[in-house]
Amino acid sequence: MQQLARALQISAESLYERAGILDPNDADRPTVVDAIANDDALTKEQKQTLIAVYRSFTADDRQD
Repeated sequence: MQQLARALQISAESLYERAGILDPNDADRPTVVDAIANDDALTKEQKQTLIAVYRSFTADDRQD
């Protein structure tokens, strides 16, 4: 699915939502940004960089 999402130039998460595998309205599901922000193994600078990169890849789909 990830390769298909990449070929379609959308995030894998969006593809799963469009396929009905994930519920886009599931408020309890953590976002990628939440996961990065809560990862204690990363420094503040690493978190900021990863979030910026993630958002640059998903800018056409949505912003977290």
